[in-house]
Amino acid sequence: MDGIVMSLMTARTQHLLINVYQHDVDDFYTGYVQSVAEDGVVLRTYSDAGLADGNAFVALHAIASIEVAGADLDNMAYRIATADELRFRATPHPPLAMPLRDESPLLYQVAENLRRTGQAVLCVTMDAENYLEGQIVAVHERALELSVFNKFNYTDRRRIQVDYSSLQVLEYEGYDLTLETALLTQKGMLTHTPTQRYMNNDNAGKILQAAIDSEQPIAVLTRQNYENFYVGRVLTVNKQWAVLKLLDMAGQFGGYTLLRLSAVHSVIIASDYLATVDFYERWGQAHSFIQVPALNQEREFDANTDLLGDLLSEGEIFGRVYRVRGTQDNGAEPVMGTPSAVTDDSFTIIPTGANPEAGVTFRNTEVQALSLGNVYTFLQERWLASK
Repeated sequence: MDGIVMSLMTARTQHLLINVYQHDVDDFYTGYVQSVAEDGVVLRTYSDAGLADGNAFVALHAIASIEVAGADLDNMAYRIATADELRFRATPHPPLAMPLRDESPLLYQVAENLRRTGQAVLCVTMDAENYLEGQIVAVHERALELSVFNKFNYTDRRRIQVDYSSLQVLEYEGYDLTLETALLTQKGMLTHTPTQRYMNNDNAGKILQAAIDSEQPIAVLTRQNYENFYVGRVLTVNKQWAVLKLLDMAGQFGGYTLLRLSAVHSVIIASDYLATVDFYERWGQAHSFIQVPALNQEREFDANTDLLGDLLSEGEIFGRVYRVRGTQDNGAEPVMGTPSAVTDDSFTIIPTGANPEAGVTFRNTEVQALSLGNVYTFLQERWLASK
């Protein structure tokens, strides 16, 4: 029997938390094995915050390796236990119980269950268009048909065939896909919102100040890495900085970001994606649903103070965890850790769990963005406090 299949079967029997790594991609899944068959595995997956994140069918041909022990899994087990202890809520309701038979190919069973229930899914394929979301509308012996939903462009309405041989992952029942299912009940009434973008021609302060008055969520793209962007509401602006109260992809509170105005590439004040996130946020509010109630969603920031200096001093005194992006990052991941050796013009970030010698020093003038108060920094602060 294939070694990977044996590892998956052992993980299910022993109820082991595992990481499943795929060929040629950096993404991996963490979770518990629910079912294993000749074509793949169904995992009960967890987000980086330790929240149950629905299920994923992962095709056997897409799996490169299985990890059953290590520092990353220990960290995830701590986060899962913490989320359970603090009663973080993954979804408003438990997922539907859909039994699967190991003796039959899993993908066909999963696809047919999702077709019958009308749930939104995410397909990851080997084709050029790697990620596809929507609803399965037909299931055949060797392929499924997907009615595509493009949250970035409501005019993109297609029905495509996805061959099982090219499908690597099928995600379902996570919170964001639960919200997408709710949104798709209104699919016939969704109207396209033309994107309204303002470039930063040394006027980012004025654009963002206007966004405070509108109270509408916006998207902010940065000069360093505008493939990724911030979505949220502007809380305050001064001559150097703006503070954003962020929304994550599911419309839940995502912490705060202090963003240097000169780092802003452009600001989007209207688009189909912003309409999607706005729907998700309003859905959560209407159902009184907050995934992580422990976070401080009502923090205030005074534009008349030294915003960066005050946050750094607070962080050093109270052991806050920040994510800092500097001018030297060149698209790399920001540094995450606690500030130390804070002076009037520089500071050092000690990565979480590392020795002080591993710290990264920044000049204040280098800082492009500093993020705080999200579930990831909260968990790291709690972990540090327990040591």
